[in-house]
Amino acid sequence: MEARLWNPAAQVDRRHIKPEADIELRSLLAIASSTPLYKKLWQGLTTDRLEDLPVIRQADLLKGAHVDETDLYAGRRAIPERSFLYIFTPLGFTLTPLSTIEGMEYYVPITEQERQQVISLLCRQWSLLGIKREDVVQTLSWGNDPFVMCYITSAAGSSSYLAPSVEEVLGVTALRLEIVPFEAPRTIATATLFKPKTIFANREHMAAVQDKLQENNQTIRDLGYDFVVLRESEPLTSQARTELEQKWGVTIYQTLQVWEAFFYAQETEDRNGFIIADDMFSVEITNQAGQRLPDGERGYLTVTPRFVRGAPLVRYQTEIQGYLDRSPSPCGTHEPRFYIE
Repeated sequence: MEARLWNPAAQVDRRHIKPEADIELRSLLAIASSTPLYKKLWQGLTTDRLEDLPVIRQADLLKGAHVDETDLYAGRRAIPERSFLYIFTPLGFTLTPLSTIEGMEYYVPITEQERQQVISLLCRQWSLLGIKREDVVQTLSWGNDPFVMCYITSAAGSSSYLAPSVEEVLGVTALRLEIVPFEAPRTIATATLFKPKTIFANREHMAAVQDKLQENNQTIRDLGYDFVVLRESEPLTSQARTELEQKWGVTIYQTLQVWEAFFYAQETEDRNGFIIADDMFSVEITNQAGQRLPDGERGYLTVTPRFVRGAPLVRYQTEIQGYLDRSPSPCGTHEPRFYIE
């Protein structure tokens, strides 16, 4: 089946994005300014303009988490802890003291309302991938993956939360597997049995799958996938993608993610940039000093999820470098696109 990565039904009415974004931002900044981290970071600043605020980086979150040992949320918690639906560590480790693991000392919580927003985003992006009713999809994730409670219906046959999962909304069968290399044999066995059209994974896991298949002179293509979607925070270069496609024998699409911000960006049909859901995220390109750069100029991807209120994250500067293009895409989308090269 040829992949169709754009569904007109998923198009957002763009007439309302700018005014609604302005309202959401003002509300978000008011909430964030009440938290310990932003009180300190924004001391003396009074502005509603996003670009006038300093960027925040992972180092700031780590530093904020060490201010008070009882605060696991880097000083960003804006609501009572009991209101959080799900709490995870940035790389999916279990909820144990992590002070000895560099880069892992803070937690990212999510509320039910935020979960519903993530489900809406994922449904749109799965539609962009051409995933439709009755398709079988392998979704590799671990127990503390922030999106695991969005993908899959509970074992009891209904959603464990207030909103239905992506699986229920789209009417697909989503098979969740552990996204670690030693689970490769189970991925192969499940694919052989259920014939999924798509698999969401990372490079490490799919490389382990390929190595296992190679023992029988097979490639990932022999499992019958229409395509593989790599879901990572470090996007492939075009050269690296070409090399993997030749080795695996399958077309590769990418989903760019920033866990701390619940951020997902999906490639277009012609793999011409990552589509940004600008009705949910304010996305900027900034330089090392945190200054906003013009569209087309290369810098750091900087994300503000406007729907995240439990533990706000304002102007989160990632290590991902690229540039923005707001011109219409050949595939028919009107959202901004992010390019890494």
